[in-house]
Amino acid sequence: MAETVDTEIELIPQIAKLYIKQKVSDTLPKELHDALNNIFTKGHKESTDKHVSNSRMLEYRKAIIASSLPNYGKRVEHRVIRGRRASIYNALCLYTLVGTASTKKIFQEYYATKSSVNKREFKLLELFAKKELSAEMLFFGVSQSSFENIKNKLIDNNFNLFTEQLPSPFQSSKTGITDLSPLNVLYDRDVNWHSFIENYIKADKKLKSKECIEAKSILQNVTDKRLLQLPLVKELSDSIDAQINENKDAWEYLHNIIN
Repeated sequence: MAETVDTEIELIPQIAKLYIKQKVSDTLPKELHDALNNIFTKGHKESTDKHVSNSRMLEYRKAIIASSLPNYGKRVEHRVIRGRRASIYNALCLYTLVGTASTKKIFQEYYATKSSVNKREFKLLELFAKKELSAEMLFFGVSQSSFENIKNKLIDNNFNLFTEQLPSPFQSSKTGITDLSPLNVLYDRDVNWHSFIENYIKADKKLKSKECIEAKSILQNVTDKRLLQLPLVKELSDSIDAQINENKDAWEYLHNIIN
């Protein structure tokens, strides 16, 4: 008789929604849903999928996912082993930085060296750290040091990738070092990034031209107010307010001298 493994109550997408602080009634962004499916379940040896893979590169799943085939013969069910839900969080972190395929490689490298004397290197992170980040990533506070912080955690022999959380790639977030809520906006297909970035550039140019009121107005007219909370935007907004206050103080000082 097969040994029964205790598992988490929530399914993988439900756990992910908790980490990105998404409402239970909301649908997990398709990009994240597909990525997690690829990392943890796609091609499982008991899966009915045509692309079944017994690759040794997926052995890490044994430490994270418990799979069972229901008696009524439907598709195999994948659940997170009790106490391993941090793996879902960590997959989201790594996917944000390096994508699906590389996340799988990092999980496997960790798994393969977990009980050996071989030193983990995670050269993939070094490789990606040298690449230029997209404008969207920069707006969310992702920086080159994001890769370094996560790599340092991964090579720490005391860190457990399956039960402990990596630092969030969104380092500028002030709500916590493991905050992944920005993902809720980053992968929202309704966000018009092109238009938003154009407005940001306009506001920045107005600030540099000392047209602070116009700069502030441009930001205040951004339709999706969630974007105003992005680290880079808050930094610009604070600079605009500081310049407005400085101008106001200078004017009051001049007014007092005249009078």
